[in-house]
Amino acid sequence: MKTKNLTLVPIAPSIRTAEFIARQLTLCPLDAEEMAALGYTSYKALFECCTRARDLYIGLLDGDICGVCGVAENPFVDIPFMLSDGRAREKYPKQFLKISRMFDKECMGKSRYLENYCSEHNQPSITWLKWLGFKFDDIECHISNGVKFYRFWREKNVSMG
Repeated sequence: MKTKNLTLVPIAPSIRTAEFIARQLTLCPLDAEEMAALGYTSYKALFECCTRARDLYIGLLDGDICGVCGVAENPFVDIPFMLSDGRAREKYPKQFLKISRMFDKECMGKSRYLENYCSEHNQPSITWLKWLGFKFDDIECHISNGVKFYRFWREKNVSMG
């Protein structure tokens, strides 16, 4: 998946991939704070995502790693995730949304039901997830280290028609 400056490349989840990405990518403050509230360092969060994903994509901005996204599976629900340095959304918002829609169709579209949690402080992610058709619970579902997290979810065909 490619736009002018932004590319999403599918990669195989592995320990080697996880270590490489976790060393290369510095999370944006909102993502780093969200992971810290859950007890994860940025390195550990990236490592976990890159080893547990069913589908894993690396984001490249003008050839440099700018994020990872994908879907992890557990027995009951597929878990969408995106961790990034924030540059793609800030520098090229239209391209970011275009490639997000491509990722949504190709990767998240395989799932019947998707669910995860987002910090109340991560408003850019909440806005983006709503744009992708995710619903948010009205009340906080989880509090970790004093930070409220809201459950977001989507059933198949909400964004894909």
